[in-house]
Amino acid sequence: MTRLTDLRRKTRSLFEIPLMYLGIAIAPLLPRAVVVGLAVIFGEVAFLVSRRTRRISRANLGVAFGDRLTPAEKRRIARASCRSLARVALDLFWFSRWTRKRITKYVAFDSSCDQTFRARPAISVGGHLGNWEMLGQAVALKDPPLLGIAAHLKNSTADSIVSRLRKGGNQQVVYKEGAARASLKMLKTGGRVGLLLDQNVLPSEGGIFVEFFGLKVPMSSVAETLARRTGAPLAFGFCIPDGRGHYTVHSRELLTIEDSPGEGELTQKIADILQEEVSRNPAYWVWMYKRWKLIPEGESPAGYPYYARPIRPLERRL
Repeated sequence: MTRLTDLRRKTRSLFEIPLMYLGIAIAPLLPRAVVVGLAVIFGEVAFLVSRRTRRISRANLGVAFGDRLTPAEKRRIARASCRSLARVALDLFWFSRWTRKRITKYVAFDSSCDQTFRARPAISVGGHLGNWEMLGQAVALKDPPLLGIAAHLKNSTADSIVSRLRKGGNQQVVYKEGAARASLKMLKTGGRVGLLLDQNVLPSEGGIFVEFFGLKVPMSSVAETLARRTGAPLAFGFCIPDGRGHYTVHSRELLTIEDSPGEGELTQKIADILQEEVSRNPAYWVWMYKRWKLIPEGESPAGYPYYARPIRPLERRL
């Protein structure tokens, strides 16, 4: 880490915590329309001031859609993605008060979710698409128990605040380090375990390489491992906004280990479904994330974005 990067991170940390406490104090008191409007403003500002965000998003959209979209279309999606992420953050604050009442009013489940709620135990799988935070809280309120597996934030104080907000809606939350025992216990007692599986997980940490938009990326195999250990099916959920402050949750067909007996097959099917959902709702995915960061052994770097690098020996499976 360079000194400049370290300084930027420390400076950002100084502002993060006061802003979070300000959000907790003020955001829940605002009318819904104001929160939606602020998300648009904050997202637009973030897109305009962050050259890094624009560059990563442009590279990722190039990987996913190539020449099928014009530069103007890709730019519109990248801007909408920033607005979507701002809405996720603001809603984490806004739904922290009167949580049950607000989720009941603003989050609806369509008929595709019926089979999901009939499945018990179940491994609930999603991605950073739409509002994943409200998805977890809405499912936990509608049909508990739900155990969400989370990753630590770099800022420990912010991490503690976000963890508390996530638990406010009846959702149980554990961190991914050491979550195996809690997950198995939850599934064996008929509950659900929630996982977001569209981020990089090194092979040395339990990830395997799967194909995503035509290129190999590392993805956690924890859902497949849990399915093999418990026989629980995989149930998908995606919480998509309508632009007026409401959300609709939809699901996909259940997957079982019997459908994909080969090692890694189920994890690849998860990646395929996530790709389909991102393609269907590209404006609501986190295009500013370096999803194609690692190039596996034997793969040509051609086609990978500018930020990609070959996987290192210590990052391979131990």
